[in-house]
Amino acid sequence: MTRNVLATAGLAFAVLAFTTLAAPAQFTHVPGANNPTPNQTPSGASTGSYSVCGYDLGFMRRPTTRDIAAISSHAIVLNPVCEDGLMSRHDIGSLFQDGNVEGLRPHIARNATLMNALRSGDYDQEDVVALRFGAHNTVILYVHHHGR
Repeated sequence: MTRNVLATAGLAFAVLAFTTLAAPAQFTHVPGANNPTPNQTPSGASTGSYSVCGYDLGFMRRPTTRDIAAISSHAIVLNPVCEDGLMSRHDIGSLFQDGNVEGLRPHIARNATLMNALRSGDYDQEDVVALRFGAHNTVILYVHHHGR
């Protein structure tokens, strides 16, 4: 009987130890494309904060051609990004590739609502870096004067 008690106690200890040691792994922050660390950009460069120009643009949901075609009565907000003149040509190319509208600019050009808003800010479809749907029927266009 003493053997059974010791075996049961040993098994209970092993289960407790395993669950106690394994539990923190469930809540460990694992950086990745959808879960970056606070001090790391998508390219892996270390920064002091998320304030790197255009950093969060690569993490937005990609709109579809149907999403873009359906924009008509939305309020359009233009949000200029990285227009401080400090970016190199290479960085600007990355900015546009990291956005969520790569390959969708011709569809943006066919949408009168978006083009009217862009023209009002002296932008065109080639200046759109990213597009995000906001609250209260708004669309936010992240723009950068491309090649000017």
